[in-house]
Amino acid sequence: MDDRRRYTISPITLRYRVLDRDVDLDNKIYSLKRKVSTRVVLTVIMAIIVGMLLLFKTSIGKGGLLWTGSFIISYVWLIYISCFRTPTDDFKYTYLWVIGKYFSKSNRYVSTRNTSKIYPIEKLLNLEDQDFSDGYIHFKDGDIGELIEVTGMASRLMFLEDQDVVLYDTVNFYRGLETQWVLIFDTLVSPQRVETQLDYIRTQKANLNPIFRDTGVETLLDRKEEKLGTVVGKSYESIRQYMILKTTSIDEISRFENRLNDTVINTTYLKDARRVDDSKELYNYFLGVFGSNG
Repeated sequence: MDDRRRYTISPITLRYRVLDRDVDLDNKIYSLKRKVSTRVVLTVIMAIIVGMLLLFKTSIGKGGLLWTGSFIISYVWLIYISCFRTPTDDFKYTYLWVIGKYFSKSNRYVSTRNTSKIYPIEKLLNLEDQDFSDGYIHFKDGDIGELIEVTGMASRLMFLEDQDVVLYDTVNFYRGLETQWVLIFDTLVSPQRVETQLDYIRTQKANLNPIFRDTGVETLLDRKEEKLGTVVGKSYESIRQYMILKTTSIDEISRFENRLNDTVINTTYLKDARRVDDSKELYNYFLGVFGSNG
């Protein structure tokens, strides 16, 4: 039992890079309280080399004690904000732009969303009489919108590191939203959609070779159609989440769609986003959820 081996499972996170590997700098004299990545070590080494060249090979080091001391302090501070991150995993230099904008009084207050619980319902019921034939949602105040079915990546079964990545990407998505984009989320539990499967079975039956008619093959297709329509399509439920965009114009809708597509492709926040542009599906959504046909 003394020579048994031990194994440690270290999953690779979704944002893992080689330069993010931790470097062990602990020794008998001093032990670091926080982990340091390879990226930070390499950056500090390069910064020290560049700093020495600037001090000894340029006029900076010949400017006197005050000038040289000011340069060293500023240079160390620049290295610090370029290497280390905030608790939200952003580089510290990103605060510089925030500080600069804070000097303007108009930028000190940002209206993000209404906190009233009834706000989303009021907005959704504020619809014009429409048949959704163009695939868009028209509001009485002149705004236009669309319905998008979204699928996310979050799960309680994910590793903690991957959960942090999803939260990080989610925060970045909301930070990138513009004031003219209003998003309303709605989560539904409804029976599974089986219309496509039913249409496929009906097509199979219509195109069935005559030699298989009145045989077990046709009977099997009849049973599949019956079970899909009466059991799966009514008893088996699934969770769906919808995102309703409300904005000022179709151009703004296109800009938001580009932003959303980039999020689906390049982040772990969303897995898929499908625009609901079928007039019948839009009608049934508002009719089934809010008891309103617009």
